[in-house]
Amino acid sequence: MRIIVAGAGEVGSYLVKMLSSEEHEIVIIDNDEERLKNLAATCDLMTMCGSVTSREFLIETGVSETDLFIAVTSFDDTNIVSAIMAKKLGAKLTVVRIGKSEMLNRETRDIFTVLGIDSIVYPEKIAAHKVADTLRKSEQKNENIVRVMIIGGSHIGRMIAKELGKDYSIKIFEADSEKAYYLSDNLNNVLVIHGDGTKSDFLLEEGLQTTDVFIAVTGNSETNILTCLLAKNEGVKHAVADIENIDYINIAERLGIDTILNKKLIVADFIHRFTIGKMDI
Repeated sequence: MRIIVAGAGEVGSYLVKMLSSEEHEIVIIDNDEERLKNLAATCDLMTMCGSVTSREFLIETGVSETDLFIAVTSFDDTNIVSAIMAKKLGAKLTVVRIGKSEMLNRETRDIFTVLGIDSIVYPEKIAAHKVADTLRKSEQKNENIVRVMIIGGSHIGRMIAKELGKDYSIKIFEADSEKAYYLSDNLNNVLVIHGDGTKSDFLLEEGLQTTDVFIAVTGNSETNILTCLLAKNEGVKHAVADIENIDYINIAERLGIDTILNKKLIVADFIHRFTIGKMDI
């Protein structure tokens, strides 16, 4: 399979390292020459430096003969434009990473499909599915899960709360008052608490010791690890931590955190399915 990856950041780099161990012809494109040099030194692939939204540059990359075009730069607009152009220039399948949940609504997705984007990857949504699947599997093993605490009202916290709210008793903690009010207005079947969910006394007052699942998604890897360890120490059955620093993942696993979320790895693993014919979440 011939694959072009647009974006040599953390997601793109991890993805091409994963794919380069398989029998694919991989081209990674980016406007940062230093990033490309580092990848060329460690992976069996071709690098090309240029603007991923330039028609002339995309033609140079051989996009017309490409089986899979993957756009994973840090910018939604760049990913969308590059994928649309790649499709128009002959790429068979296009996949785009986005960071804005509003692009997931049916009308927007239909527009993108017409324009040539075959699949949209929203890391927070995939992470929420992963958490829900993990809890369902735990229940199949006769674990009784009723109460769930979520620390952090970020995009990922909101998506997890939406996913779990219909099946479990959910409390979500948010220290920022405006975010807390927003969550309260936009989440059904979820109790939103305005307060600092990293404070042990506060969590104990709010029922930490009777909580079944504790999910820390504050945006700070260290805070998420520490609060999960507190929860486990207080008897919580299952702890979930969002850890964006990849170097911390092995440490967190050794410390006993049950489920680890890393949006970069989640995106890369999901996109990898397109290369092996498994394209459902």
